[in-house]
Amino acid sequence: MFNFSGDSQSAGGADLSLFSFSPTTWTALYWGSWTAPSNPTAGLDGSPHNLPFVGISGGDTIATWQGTSPWTNPGDMMVYVVPIQLTVTLVTPPSGVVWVDSTTVAGLDPGAGTGIGAVVNVAPSGTAQDFTVKFEYKADIPTDDPTGFIPFSSVPQTGGGLTQASFSGAFYSQP
Repeated sequence: MFNFSGDSQSAGGADLSLFSFSPTTWTALYWGSWTAPSNPTAGLDGSPHNLPFVGISGGDTIATWQGTSPWTNPGDMMVYVVPIQLTVTLVTPPSGVVWVDSTTVAGLDPGAGTGIGAVVNVAPSGTAQDFTVKFEYKADIPTDDPTGFIPFSSVPQTGGGLTQASFSGAFYSQP
């Protein structure tokens, strides 16, 4: 079962809750991005741009994918190439549920999850745990200095439909 609420491009992001696993017992169960090249994408110019995985932080509770996108500043109509990112944060994770580097999971990368970067260990003790992740798409535009990364919804645009964001999730298991 799952529940999705919020807007991943707005301040506060969007929450995805995954719960009521059946069966509950697993030798290994992981959740993360769909297999490369379908990694997360985003853009500020109406086009999706690949967001390569850059790391895990926050006590193994935050996974970050980051890239760049052209952005037209409506103030001066100049085009800038700006950093964009997706952070997926475990919200009050149950004990042992953390992000792990996908290359440390035998049979996943290389294997079915080659190139995805990170996965959530859903069943660290052999029992699937309910968990919630927060998705946040942000950009670091030059006109907001020194703010740093701001939500996509706060980025000034020259027209509608220019912000793009996509993440396809998948479960991976081992018998």
